Amino acid sequence: MINAPQQQIPGVYHRRVGDILVTAISDGFLDGTVESMCNINPDEARQILTASFRPGASDVRECVSA
Repeated sequence: MINAPQQQIPGVYHRRVGDILVTAISDGFLDGTVESMCNINPDEARQILTASFRPGASDVRECVSA
């Protein structure tokens, strides 16, 4: 069985799930406005965010399609 590291660095997280050691790597996040979201009406996006107690504002203005 692989032992989980005893210390963690920011952005690299280890969690044991049964006999498996799961490592999650976070490369950050980008806050954006609801106007920058693709395939959703900005008013609907605001409603969803408000219902989840989440803000929906920042300086991102460009919609990037994946």
